[in-house]
Amino acid sequence: MNFTVGAFNKNAFVIASECFPHCNVKKIYEYFLGLFSHKNLKMTGVAFDNTEMYFDNRVAISHISFEEEKNHGSNPNDYVGIVNRINRIERLQIACFIYPKGDTYYITLRGKPAIDVGQIAKKFGGGGHAGAAGFLSKKSINEIKTDLLHEFKKIIKEKSNSISPYKF
Repeated sequence: MNFTVGAFNKNAFVIASECFPHCNVKKIYEYFLGLFSHKNLKMTGVAFDNTEMYFDNRVAISHISFEEEKNHGSNPNDYVGIVNRINRIERLQIACFIYPKGDTYYITLRGKPAIDVGQIAKKFGGGGHAGAAGFLSKKSINEIKTDLLHEFKKIIKEKSNSISPYKF
């Protein structure tokens, strides 16, 4: 049997298991090759349908509402990795994904090197680091977007001379 997936083949997994005998090679495979549940893929579609682009496609804000979560019978486990997929949109410098977590919204941010999303999250009571951060909010999705767009506008304007929409 000739097992290959992209740059991986059977030998890559044999070598990985020999070099790291206590690691879960299957989990590594699933992480890098993106095996997701059907519900995760369905909710990724909902999130992408809800994605809005701002500031010359440098910022993407996406969301899943409480109503959409209820209608699809989904939960936060079904949203794993969505913000990272949004962050792969060409030219993007800030990715934002808003989703229900209990009776509040969780806002997760991803940024390219010139943008410190950790500082943005701190302004809203959250935390993280330059590349990935988040916070919770009881506000509506529209209120959250308005607040974030105000911050993103300042950052994009401040960084406009130091960031290129084509280079990361």
